[in-house]
Amino acid sequence: MLLSSRSSSSSRSEYLIIAICAAVAVCACLIQNIIHPSGTTLVFDSGHYMGTIQLLCQAIQANVAGLPLTESEKLNAFLLLDGPLVPLVGAFVFTLLGKIPQALDWRTFIHIEIFFQAIATASLTYLAFNISPGKHAKYLATGTGLAWALYPPAILSTDSFLGELPATALLLLAMCLMTRMIKLTAVANSANASNIFALIIGLLLAVIFMSKPALVLSLVLLATLWITVLFAALFILQTRDHQAIQADKHKIISVLVSFGLGAALALTPWLLFTHSTSGHWRLCAYRVPIYNITRGMSCNSDGWGTVPLDQTMQSYSEDMGALSCMAAIFKEQPLASVNLAIRKPERLWLLPWNDYHHKCLGLGLGIQIFLHQLAIALAAVGLVLLPLSLAKQHSTAKFIALAAPLVILGHITYIPFETCSRYGFTGMPMVFLLCAIAVDFIANNWRHHLKSRLLSIGLCFYIIATILVTRIDLQSLLQGLSLPTAAAVGLECLGKAAVIIGSFILAHKIGSSGQPHKRLLLHYSSKAMAVALCGVVIVYLMAHFLYNREARTWKCNLEAGQSISRKVRYTENSKASWRILLIDCEASGRKNRGSADHDNLLEGSTVSINGKELTEPCFNPSSLIQTWAKLDQMQADFASIFGKTPASLRQWRAFYIPQDYLQDNNDIKLEAGRPLTIYGDSNQLNEQPAFIPAIEYLSAVKLLYEQESPDGRVVTPTFAGKPSVCLPATKELLEGDDLSPALGRQCGTYRMYIVSGNNQFWQRQSLNTSGFAEAF
Repeated sequence: MLLSSRSSSSSRSEYLIIAICAAVAVCACLIQNIIHPSGTTLVFDSGHYMGTIQLLCQAIQANVAGLPLTESEKLNAFLLLDGPLVPLVGAFVFTLLGKIPQALDWRTFIHIEIFFQAIATASLTYLAFNISPGKHAKYLATGTGLAWALYPPAILSTDSFLGELPATALLLLAMCLMTRMIKLTAVANSANASNIFALIIGLLLAVIFMSKPALVLSLVLLATLWITVLFAALFILQTRDHQAIQADKHKIISVLVSFGLGAALALTPWLLFTHSTSGHWRLCAYRVPIYNITRGMSCNSDGWGTVPLDQTMQSYSEDMGALSCMAAIFKEQPLASVNLAIRKPERLWLLPWNDYHHKCLGLGLGIQIFLHQLAIALAAVGLVLLPLSLAKQHSTAKFIALAAPLVILGHITYIPFETCSRYGFTGMPMVFLLCAIAVDFIANNWRHHLKSRLLSIGLCFYIIATILVTRIDLQSLLQGLSLPTAAAVGLECLGKAAVIIGSFILAHKIGSSGQPHKRLLLHYSSKAMAVALCGVVIVYLMAHFLYNREARTWKCNLEAGQSISRKVRYTENSKASWRILLIDCEASGRKNRGSADHDNLLEGSTVSINGKELTEPCFNPSSLIQTWAKLDQMQADFASIFGKTPASLRQWRAFYIPQDYLQDNNDIKLEAGRPLTIYGDSNQLNEQPAFIPAIEYLSAVKLLYEQESPDGRVVTPTFAGKPSVCLPATKELLEGDDLSPALGRQCGTYRMYIVSGNNQFWQRQSLNTSGFAEAF
């Protein structure tokens, strides 16, 4: 009786903590919406979802009134693209409200997303409760739940009506039900409850897959692990007589049938719908896979989808099979494709999801990025300690501990596509679970082992130092020792690799200090995990080192009156019909970067070639592109979303050059009329010309991804600045071959290029072999 009372009290405490964490999540989202209203709720994909919901609500109202739907074909096309999850949720809410959604209803869409954030927070808190059976479980669960409730990308995700947060919430809810089922295996009369849970789990996983097909590997790995752990628990817990074995078999079959039935209940209506509308049986949303594969695997654009479409994106049609398309692209550039794939996970995990670069509860981008990377680093420690943490854990804790890295691993299916932080968001709760595993292990060893305590304190400081060191421009500092660029870049990669690997070694030391001679298999598994992570870091940094278009840029800050110059050897091409000077620069200082009076950034500055001043105003060269989308307008739209002026975005500034200004050897000089930041490129590793950002392509996803210095330009093989002699800095700056007053030594080339080409170059709506441009 006393045991039952304690259990009931523990359950009430658990539910109270879950409710508190969910309430904090809701309050944080509402406060964010009040103090930082953004106006980005229904832009881009979110707006498309709203359009689908509008059509659905119209169809429902027309059906009730017995009227035909005039836009049924459009609704079918939208549903095939968006999948069932988000549109049906939105249509359900607005049908209850008795209205068709409009842009003015943006707060309702935010409230829908907040509802899913509450579910995600409650589910994650419940899972954290089951990670550790110790008396500190409630503190661990509370910390994990509150960390997610206050996690900036989770809060900001409620400001966009997208499918990532609903999918994350349903995935976590399914994991909670899986955990509950594993617990119920110990109860003799739990068959009915287990079957109901299995049915709901099958339904949830199917709904997630239909709307987010790229999560298929994560879902398969999760379901396989759950079934394995569940059945292992059944066989272990039951007595091994003949009657128990038969009961186990019936229970296994019953659970599998229920799981399959739940998946079928979700998939069947969708299959019938897709077949009736498209003539094909489709298990999931049809997200134009070939278009997305060519965007993500195009080595010419480094895996960024461009406007207009680059050559790879125009070379394949949707009639081609996905695997055949991937094989064909890989065959064209196998080494470059491998290099790109190795660098892709960085785009999933390195930066937090914050597409529109918003503050969160007063926190700026720099702090958000630091907190996110701190969670990633602690999760890596959790991976190293995970095998050792399994030693004394019950089956539910083992399931959660193993599920977290498997779900994260399943996100490799995003690598063939245009990978970005948004797609990694569904794996971030698993990162928090790995963080909880690391904290739980360290806390359990804290009281018993002085060595573990000292190592843990050292690890905390080491992780923070690692994040800071990896963000430092070590290359420039090493070049300050007069090292050549190749040696400086190589040493930078080695140094950063050594620092990151040191954290894995230190984490393994913490794990082995508590019980070095017990559970040798788990001890070696932890060591193998640390070695594997070290290998991943080395391969990743090696891929960056070998990538010949790696952006190794530096900044040169100029005050008003200071000047820079560059000597350029120019060769006229008989096909050239225009010549422009490109300068990569932006306003210096936070106040100047966002001010509206810098639309003509170089107004007041003096730009000359061979002593002849360029008197016409500078312009954005992307405005010359003749395509279905005006690239300068695209930049202006994004600047408005970011709350900035168009001139504050990274872009080329261009001047037309009269033909009689140019000679074989040219001296370009810029004298700043206001504080400016000029960008430059380091010498290439192979001493070849540097690749520079293109002027005829822009990437929207790249512009959203790069938060601290948004730049939608892609580095393509179109532009490779030809070799030229670089002048040392003028007397107003540093002497010698250091081209910037920044810390370290910035050598190479200022981004001031003479570009010539023909008019066909700007006509990029189709493949154009007659267009050319050369950068000098």
